[in-house]
Amino acid sequence: MVLLLILLTYTAGCLEDEGDDGNGDDEPKEVLANAGTNVVGVVGEPVTFNASASSGPIVRYTWGISVDAASPNITVLEGVEADHTFVEAGKYLVTLTVVGDKDQNSSITIHTFIDLIKSISGTVSLSERNETYEYTIADNVQAVRLTLTYARGTLLNPYTLDMEVYTDETQPIVTTATQVPDQGDTQVEELDLSVPALLDYGGFRIVVHWTTAPTSEVSFEIDVEIMYSGI
Repeated sequence: MVLLLILLTYTAGCLEDEGDDGNGDDEPKEVLANAGTNVVGVVGEPVTFNASASSGPIVRYTWGISVDAASPNITVLEGVEADHTFVEAGKYLVTLTVVGDKDQNSSITIHTFIDLIKSISGTVSLSERNETYEYTIADNVQAVRLTLTYARGTLLNPYTLDMEVYTDETQPIVTTATQVPDQGDTQVEELDLSVPALLDYGGFRIVVHWTTAPTSEVSFEIDVEIMYSGI
């Protein structure tokens, strides 16, 4: 009888020990989202987002990309690493949400700055004096730089080109006409635009034209840099 009582007491103690931490085994372990630092990219080139620094028993990683906090996601990506190619320059919000094995979750938002860096090739001629290009910009643009490059005219085909920037239909806000010509065979003319002047109009127009008429077609190149990350 004494032996049976001891066995019952020991068995009850063992059962009690299995649950002595209450619901500890059922409590979800914390997950913590970590998307790293802000990302800088270029229009047309893939940008990689990496959540490998996140911690906890994570079973799902979701990336939501939006223009601002009040806007819906323009795309949603999945995975520890996710690639996205932006088609427009600007400043974007990227929110990483991680979900754990018991549906616990954590989110963090980083900024992504997408710059436009583009080279444009064009021509002007005696009959076609102007070439025009238009660009739009968003409120958080940091800098805009334009560079015109062309081969200098010769004695047989003398010419000069100018690049002008407009925000309306009247006068250019800036022009290369006042710049001192480079020496050598190649002319390079650069303009750093005033961002406040552009923001009032939401964009700008580039006009390249000859000031001394060429006797044949003239090729040129414009490097356009619209920077949301700064120059």
